[in-house]
Amino acid sequence: MAAQMRNIMYLVTAKVAAWEEDFPGSRVEWKIGQSREVHDSLVSKFRNNPASWTVSGGSDSSPMQATKTLTGWIEIFGGEEGGANLSLVFGLVPGDEAAATSNTSKIQAALDRHGCVQIPTGLGVIYHNARFIIGSNTTLDLGGNTLKRTATTFQNSIVTESYTSTPVSVTVSWSSGVTATIGLAAHGKSVGDYICIYGTPAGTGTPSTFQGVFRVASVVDSGNITVTLPRKPTASPSGTWFAVFPTENIAIKNGYIDFNTGSSASDMGTMGVIMAFCRGWKVEDVSFRSVLKYCVFTYNTLGGRVLRLHGETLSDGVHVFGPARNVVVDGITGHFGDDLVAVSSRDLTGNWVDVSGGDIIGVRASNLSGTSATALAQIFSHIGYVMDDVEYSNITGYCANATVNVFGDPTDGGSINKLVLSGISAPGAINISSYGGGTVPLTIQSLIIRDSCLQSKTDVSSYVTFGAYATVKKLTVENCISNDALGTSGVGIGLILNGTVEELAIVGGRYALGSNGRLVMWAGTTAGTKKISMDNVSVEGGNCIINKGSTVTDTPQIVLNNSRFKSTYDVLALSSNADVVRHGCTFESITGAVVHVYNAAATAVNDWESGCQYPSTADAKRVVCAAGTYNPKSLDIRVDVGATGVAKTAGNLCFNIGAARGTLTQNRHVTCNGTNYVQVDTPANVF
Repeated sequence: MAAQMRNIMYLVTAKVAAWEEDFPGSRVEWKIGQSREVHDSLVSKFRNNPASWTVSGGSDSSPMQATKTLTGWIEIFGGEEGGANLSLVFGLVPGDEAAATSNTSKIQAALDRHGCVQIPTGLGVIYHNARFIIGSNTTLDLGGNTLKRTATTFQNSIVTESYTSTPVSVTVSWSSGVTATIGLAAHGKSVGDYICIYGTPAGTGTPSTFQGVFRVASVVDSGNITVTLPRKPTASPSGTWFAVFPTENIAIKNGYIDFNTGSSASDMGTMGVIMAFCRGWKVEDVSFRSVLKYCVFTYNTLGGRVLRLHGETLSDGVHVFGPARNVVVDGITGHFGDDLVAVSSRDLTGNWVDVSGGDIIGVRASNLSGTSATALAQIFSHIGYVMDDVEYSNITGYCANATVNVFGDPTDGGSINKLVLSGISAPGAINISSYGGGTVPLTIQSLIIRDSCLQSKTDVSSYVTFGAYATVKKLTVENCISNDALGTSGVGIGLILNGTVEELAIVGGRYALGSNGRLVMWAGTTAGTKKISMDNVSVEGGNCIINKGSTVTDTPQIVLNNSRFKSTYDVLALSSNADVVRHGCTFESITGAVVHVYNAAATAVNDWESGCQYPSTADAKRVVCAAGTYNPKSLDIRVDVGATGVAKTAGNLCFNIGAARGTLTQNRHVTCNGTNYVQVDTPANVF
């Protein structure tokens, strides 16, 4: 298109629905009653059809616009997600690095106009020599083309306008409930507007409840507004506070962003896209090439979406820093030097001087499939920040380290309220621990692992590992399977309870173990398990299903309900105390024992049983007490009351299978009076 052409515009209003040009080469859809500016070279066909069109301006009266510049962008039509207008960017020179300055200027001019900025399709590679800044109510449609950096002298390809804005000092006050008052002179805000509040530098501005993107609930006066917090604070705000007005309603879609670097080391500041201090944003159908750090980095954000991202980076595909609420990542593929998706309440090392950290609430990441030099997904928690309602689902691919890493900060531990991992299918463990061998516990209130194919990298590793300083209040493993023979060549442990798992529920699912495999095993002395339950589970093979060592001092209740155990050596191998409940289970081809007490440290193993089946197991294989003390508590339990380790404790109940039957001529149900086992029915023969 010529750079200078006669640009008299006419206002045309449609009386019918139709597709017509409003500028040479731009055929657009008209709706009844819709008005547009039409170039004078085209207006005659509208004027000649008065039944369908009304024309104003030009020779009929004064021109609507006589000097409209067309070398950068031109308004075409409305209705896109980023605003009312669409700007088609003309005059771009593809494939020419020397045109980078001109290309950058034209695209940025269109972005400054807001609305929907469309790069014409089919151009190919478009060089730019500065980062683009995207403001509110703006969509950048790359049109299938590639934005390519010319050099490494600027750190980011696209950033939000609010990321570049200067923060203003504010006061934050609170007395009760979930309403906080923000003091900001001449704020100019109305009810329903949004504001970003944060403390800086990192570590100040507490508690974290007051950090994030908030809706204005009321306008007190010209210098004060109130906002509604997502939860009730634990204390009044302290520290230094700042505010930024968020960039809102923005999108980047349909194309490629080439970071154009051959560096072998990731720079902490060099991200592809930064969505910071923003609300209602989206990155959709964008591929990133040769990025040094994160492809998409977001923080101090509310309501973001990353949809169908392909990445090649030395670091993460998407990294979500706190404060962040209601962020969804759906569809990540590619090759990554670190995690496909990582969620952190704040930075580990303090490199991000502009990131103060904050709560993570309602973050979802799903359909992740790629390769990683470390892990496919990561969660990083810090004390003082709330992390709640976080979910990773449908993860496949290959990683050099772990499938999922869940870390607590090594110096402050961190905490997570609810974490869900579902649809995991990749060779590598799920690790829950304090980062880097830290000694401050990470605490998780609820961890759910469901609908997953649990795999280990080798048959002597594990499915899920809990570090010595990890505390999980409730762990649910639901409807999972294992597809490898864990423990074939050496000891392999499905779930290693090295830290504290207070309650473990394994519900549904099927697990296949090698001859040296253990499904659940404690390690160390810090485990504080109160209850383990297995309900409707099928396990085949293995050295034992649940293995409790002699150094673990807690006494958990172990419940086996409506489950099937086949071809394992020991179902329960207990070297320390436990309360065992078995109901409606099938034990088949057990070569060791269903309950095997084998250490003197087990001074009280109590066992209840009802309705269990033993289709091919001899009575002698049901309970073996090689060392320690065993207390049968149900008449369904078949045990030799004269065997070593069977306690003469008042209230014990069983069916005696021993040869020493006193005056009886057959085995009978017996109970213990504290001194002897006696026949339950009469006469009361002594055993």
